[in-house]
Amino acid sequence: MEGEDSDQYTENCQQAFNHDSMPVRLADAKEAIARVENSALGICIGYGPKSCGVKIPEDRLLACPTAKRCAGCQQKHEKKFGRKYY
Repeated sequence: MEGEDSDQYTENCQQAFNHDSMPVRLADAKEAIARVENSALGICIGYGPKSCGVKIPEDRLLACPTAKRCAGCQQKHEKKFGRKYY
């Protein structure tokens, strides 16, 4: 993720953390901890029934440590389900 897309993602994550969505953020944090315990943090969970399996870029994880999808899979997910909290 580069340039404007990265900046927009960072802004969206910051807005999400400023939004009144504590239960959702707590669930995301618990999922991230589980991925750490399973050595899966930073690996895209994919979109749909298949796991993408690509490594999530470090800049994306720095912007939003609970990110569980690469940018491409996240865009597909949001197109179908909308954004979670921003």
